[in-house]
Amino acid sequence: MHPKLFAFGTPTKAPRSAAITTKVLTLEEEDADATLNESWEAPELIDAIPKPRPFLPRRGPSSQKLAFPSPSTQYRTHISVLSDELHQSHQRCEALELNLHAASSARKLAEGERNIYKEQCDRLSKDNCQLLEENQHLRSKLISLRKDVQAAGWNLINHGNDIVDIIDK
Repeated sequence: MHPKLFAFGTPTKAPRSAAITTKVLTLEEEDADATLNESWEAPELIDAIPKPRPFLPRRGPSSQKLAFPSPSTQYRTHISVLSDELHQSHQRCEALELNLHAASSARKLAEGERNIYKEQCDRLSKDNCQLLEENQHLRSKLISLRKDVQAAGWNLINHGNDIVDIIDK
C-alpha cells in the first residue's frame, strides 16, 4: 500500500507480509499447466469482470460541503479510482494472457515447421550423399571406359600396322 492512500491521519506502510510474490513460469511449465490450456481451449470458461459502479458524490445544501468533501467522500472517490484501475488491470491481464497463449501457439507452430524443415534438410542431405557416391561411381566407370577405348584404339593402330606390314610383304 502506498502512504498517500490515507488522506487523514499518519501515513502507514504496507506490512512486509503483504508483499506480492509471483512465480514466473517457463514455457514448458506453462504448456503443462492444464488450467491455462483449458481457458485457451474453451474461451467460455473465462469470466468477465464487471466494472464496479462509481459512488455517488455527496451533495449537501451548502456550497461549503461541495468545496470541502468529507473524508468518507474522499475515500469513496479514491476507492472508485482504484476500482477503475483494478478493472483496467484485469482487462490488461486478460489481454496479456490471450497474447501469451497466442504466442505459445505460434511458438509451437514455428517449432513444428522447423522440425519439418529439419527433416527435409536431413532427407536432402542424405539424397545428396547418395548422389555424390553414385557420381563418384560413374566417374570411375568413365575413367575405366576411357582407358578401354584408348587401349582399343592402340590395338587397332597396332593391328592396322600389322595388316599394312602383311600387305606390303
